[in-house]
Amino acid sequence: MEQRLIPYEATLNFAKGRLLVLAPHPDDEVFGCGGAIMRQMGAGGIVHVIILTDGAYLKAPEYGAIRRTESLAAGGALGYGEPEFWGLADRGLEYGEGLIQRLLDVINGFKPTLIFAPSLHEMHPDHRVLGMAALEATRRSAPETGLVMFEVGVPMPRPNILLDISDLVERKASAMSCFESQLAGQAYDTQIEGLNRFRSYTLGPTVSAAEAYLVIEHSQLSNRPLELFESEYQRQRSMGLAMLPSDVPLVSVIIPNANNPSLQWALDSVAVQTYPHAEVIVAHVTSDSPHLIGSWCGRFPLLYAPTSETLNRAETMNLCIRNAQGKYLLFLEADDTLLPDHLEKLVRALSKDRARGAYTGVRWVTEHGDGQFAEDATWSEHRLSASNFLALNAVMFERSLADEGCQFHDAPQALMYWDFWLQIVSKTPLIHVPNISAIPRTAPSNESAPNQTQPTASGNERQYLLLEVEQLRAQAEHWKQAASTQAEQLQALTATISAYVSSSSWKLTSPLRWIARLFQ
Repeated sequence: MEQRLIPYEATLNFAKGRLLVLAPHPDDEVFGCGGAIMRQMGAGGIVHVIILTDGAYLKAPEYGAIRRTESLAAGGALGYGEPEFWGLADRGLEYGEGLIQRLLDVINGFKPTLIFAPSLHEMHPDHRVLGMAALEATRRSAPETGLVMFEVGVPMPRPNILLDISDLVERKASAMSCFESQLAGQAYDTQIEGLNRFRSYTLGPTVSAAEAYLVIEHSQLSNRPLELFESEYQRQRSMGLAMLPSDVPLVSVIIPNANNPSLQWALDSVAVQTYPHAEVIVAHVTSDSPHLIGSWCGRFPLLYAPTSETLNRAETMNLCIRNAQGKYLLFLEADDTLLPDHLEKLVRALSKDRARGAYTGVRWVTEHGDGQFAEDATWSEHRLSASNFLALNAVMFERSLADEGCQFHDAPQALMYWDFWLQIVSKTPLIHVPNISAIPRTAPSNESAPNQTQPTASGNERQYLLLEVEQLRAQAEHWKQAASTQAEQLQALTATISAYVSSSSWKLTSPLRWIARLFQ
């Protein structure tokens, strides 16, 4: 039974041929399949290694050059020569036709017999994306091409090949030692050695270390690809590990005033958002608006909500909401901007909480970009009741709130926004997501930027307004009850009259009533 789950016999080598090794980062080619590379070179095979990213996430530009040098040294230690570097952004690989077609170009030119790529079970997003792209590229390639998946950060649950590398442990350790920049922060070499030793568990006393692989025949990719792709994709999707943009909720970014010369700044700040699934809704007054700039905002669709000059500001905002398709909505004035992680951090916060709205810190700037005021306040419903401290582009909320009746009402702009947020918080609290990522713009003449968007009420005014509201509510309730009572009385009277008119006495006295009318 156990042999059906994992091999109990070691393999000494893959068939001699042409191996294409796809490594997401410098070092994965050694950590994941260094033994297979050495075995193939020892048998006289040909190995070509491609390292897709620079491995320099959140590091200085020269860090990528350091990692290249380390992979070049490791290539010499393994004996295959020099890898090919694509230099893509670390944590920037995206599953899609762009990556798949580039892989196919290499496959069609090199004509490998086996393609090595990371397992679909890997935890790092670049590893998973590359594994999926390699799977699809191999499916489209020549029938004699096979796919071999290797492990680095997560042991594969069901490998079907365990490659004996007992005699290669020291050489692999020497190649791993080339990656000094990585080993300085974590003992990857010791951990990979432990993984390789663990893989000898079912192989008997003569094997002390092995590399695990999942070999996939081309026929399986052609006839039953979803057995490898869809089931694992669904599993990771249910865990919140998105592979495709559509795996995460759509965000509608609404820009209600397209006829603004600063519109491009707002669009550019949306185009560079790290969140992968968004649409941009732009309101424009006429079809020949000089500020219409196409149908895309970076990788996001740019949609137009046609309005007319007869619509006021509130009606335009509500029209944009009706045109939005996203689960989450966010407003952006044409002269305001967002930092690249704004959508990502707000969606992440909302996905972890039952609240239906969230906001970040803001920094008001002048039209020249000079900072005037910063606000990164924790949530307080009482404070919002007294003054509007929420900038328009700082808040993301669920579309369902608008469907439940939250809408803009015609009023001076600052009061209109304040009224809208008060409607929102009557249905849900807001999550404060720390740190500034919304940049609203204000006129440089204002001494205090928040005054432009924060209407306030003094204590006496607020108390009077609240009292007046309560009195109006009490009067409304009184008239509602009075109307209900009168309706009940009218219904009872109608029933009494009906019963009287249909009675026998009424019918018997009908001639008398006729005679009485004659003498009147």
